[in-house]
Amino acid sequence: RRELKIYNWNLKINDNKMDHLTTQLSQSEKNIFLQQEIMGRRIRMIYKQGKLFPVKIMFSSESFMDLLKRAKYIDKVMAYDKSVFINYENELNELNSKKKALIHAKSNILLYKNKATAKKKEILGEKNKKKQFLSKLNKEKKLNRRLKDELVQSSKELNILISRLETKMINGEGIDIVDKKGSLFPPVSGNLLTQFGRKRDKKFNSYIVSNGIHIEIKKGTAVRSIFNGKVLYTGTLEGYGNIIIVGHGMNYHSLYGHLDEITTISGKTVRSGQIIGRSGDTGSILGESLYFEMRQNGKPIEPTAWLT
Repeated sequence: RRELKIYNWNLKINDNKMDHLTTQLSQSEKNIFLQQEIMGRRIRMIYKQGKLFPVKIMFSSESFMDLLKRAKYIDKVMAYDKSVFINYENELNELNSKKKALIHAKSNILLYKNKATAKKKEILGEKNKKKQFLSKLNKEKKLNRRLKDELVQSSKELNILISRLETKMINGEGIDIVDKKGSLFPPVSGNLLTQFGRKRDKKFNSYIVSNGIHIEIKKGTAVRSIFNGKVLYTGTLEGYGNIIIVGHGMNYHSLYGHLDEITTISGKTVRSGQIIGRSGDTGSILGESLYFEMRQNGKPIEPTAWLT
């Protein structure tokens, strides 16, 4: 914007300069015309009088004093003629100089007009980019809020489901998952996409709570039970896609989400490391991955602390 102001300021200066030069040029052309009139009359007079006119005047003097007066008169006439020609030459040079200055001022005006137009387009383009960025940012904020709300709602629904399933759980004999804390094999091997717990989103200055972890894994990878237990639920839950919930006794549960395929059934007893499904991307906003969650007494717990 500052650059545009400078261009407009230079444009105004050159406009004023051109107006002033135009006025001066008009006056100079009038002066040249008058000088030409005077020179024309003088040249015609000299032509009529002939080349020997000064000699005739000198020799027609009646006395020496008259001769001196005539010589002085001739000097003044010659000085006048010289001044007429010099004034004409000066006026002509000044006219040409003003014409050049006028052309230069016009060139500057065109230059600054083009620069100002280009800068206006640039500023308009930047405004549009900023507008598009803000629009995109608002959409992302709305999406972030919606995802956060969906995550909270999905978590509530999962709590209700686990609470209902706890009454149906039958603990297997000898199951003691607590003794295996920190040494359980993960359901799949892959990189973590998300961490457990409450995380601050710097971009939107808000917090997102994750009750589990997302593990990056290709679709169709075998998903294994982390410990012995009983399949309490198989089905679909909004926000989790196809899920399996396994009860491991002592009110511990594990959940496997975003599955592409479920290879077990509700009520079936499973062993540690047994394949229970295939990974996929159902209900996932992160693409192909496995959502894994652990709960104790219906409350989410840090799953990575239990895995080897």
